[in-house]
Amino acid sequence: MGTSRASWDKTVLYGKRIITLLGIAFAFCIALGSLMDGRLWYGIIWRGNLPNAGDLWSVVVEIVQLHPYFSIGVGLSSSIIIGLAFISTGPLFRLVDRFWARLTLGSLFCISVTAFVLLAVERIPYKKSELASAPPPIKHRESLNDLEPCGLAKIFPITENNKSGYIDSKGRVVVSPQFEAASGTFSGGLAIVYDHGHISFIDETGQVVFRTKATQADDFSEGLAAVKIGELWGYVDRAGKMAIPAKFTHVMPFREGIAATNRRFGVTNWKAIDREGRVLFEAPDDGYDHSFGWFSDGLAEHFGGNSFGYIGKNGKWAIKPQFNWAEQFTEGLAAVQVGEKWGYIDTVGRFVIDPVYAAAGPFSEGLAPVRLADRKGDSQVGFIERQGKLLIPPSFDGVKRFCHGIVPVKVGEKWGYADRNGRIVISPRFRGAGNFSGDLAPVMLQQGGSGFYSAYTDRTGKIVWRGRKALQLID
Repeated sequence: MGTSRASWDKTVLYGKRIITLLGIAFAFCIALGSLMDGRLWYGIIWRGNLPNAGDLWSVVVEIVQLHPYFSIGVGLSSSIIIGLAFISTGPLFRLVDRFWARLTLGSLFCISVTAFVLLAVERIPYKKSELASAPPPIKHRESLNDLEPCGLAKIFPITENNKSGYIDSKGRVVVSPQFEAASGTFSGGLAIVYDHGHISFIDETGQVVFRTKATQADDFSEGLAAVKIGELWGYVDRAGKMAIPAKFTHVMPFREGIAATNRRFGVTNWKAIDREGRVLFEAPDDGYDHSFGWFSDGLAEHFGGNSFGYIGKNGKWAIKPQFNWAEQFTEGLAAVQVGEKWGYIDTVGRFVIDPVYAAAGPFSEGLAPVRLADRKGDSQVGFIERQGKLLIPPSFDGVKRFCHGIVPVKVGEKWGYADRNGRIVISPRFRGAGNFSGDLAPVMLQQGGSGFYSAYTDRTGKIVWRGRKALQLID
């Protein structure tokens, strides 16, 4: 009986020692993760995201990935709890000898000192030998960047009785409301719908082309659509087959044959892949887990750690980081911010239109929206042409992009539409307005005090369809 008791006590003692070492190691890894800008923590949770076994440094770098102060807090809390438990004089812990108590206290002291050092230096970024500051504060006003695409839709989504369907350009229902939700964008002839908990793609007749097991999906772009299977993203083709396996934590749509992808949380080097899934290049490390933008005119905007520049399709800097902000190239020009002013550069980085504007947006159909700086009417928006000449004086409180010769404009609190001469062609009477796609544009109607209703207008301003149920808007 005595032997069994001694054996049991010895087992408990060694068990507690093992737990102590594991706790100290855990707390130390969290503190060490803080030292590397808190880049770690989620990677160990997500399947398939662990680094190579031989890369010990990366193992540590994949453990924490949270804000340094949170990491320090968890590390200190873990070590304090373990320390108090193992130096306790309670009956459950009386078997712990002085050596292990001293080791625990010593480790707690070292971690505490490390924490205070980290609080002093704030953070040291992963794989950097010098202290780095946080991303520079961006002092730009809205860039007037409207990402809503210009399309040529033949059918348009509607919602009736909590089900979604489609109408044609005359307002006639051509696909009866039957889906839980429906996308308004047909890309390559296919659109996303949510049907009985599944994501499917339909054609313009409303027929389901294929169903997926995805929990999220993006529109088709250049023949491929990003889909999320479980916790990882891949790409399907127009037949619904996985063209690129789901192995990425983050993805971007394909543009000019290239898509940005990332395979691990907290990894700051995004990789570019082609439509076969082959890695083309690794983007320059910005230190802050930012993806490079969509390629347009052979260039993609990218953050260089302290400023923005543009990379080429070889992954090298084509226009070195020098801007406070940078937008995507459209029609050969890109809006960039220098200091607090906006201008436009060409594809070799030369200013074609000097930075003199308070805000600027992308070119569309030869015109770009700008706010004039240092003028009384500075808060209103006008349009310039490619040489910088002001074609439409600032007269609008908000705008989108030109599509098919017409642009949504905001006057006061109401939206309407203007033509290329700045002339109002549909009077501002809508609570909201979208770009024309084909013959119709989505608008939001306000019917007295009865609420807001989704609707479609044609180019004459006639409402061809209006929802029956009032919407609850949140400003």
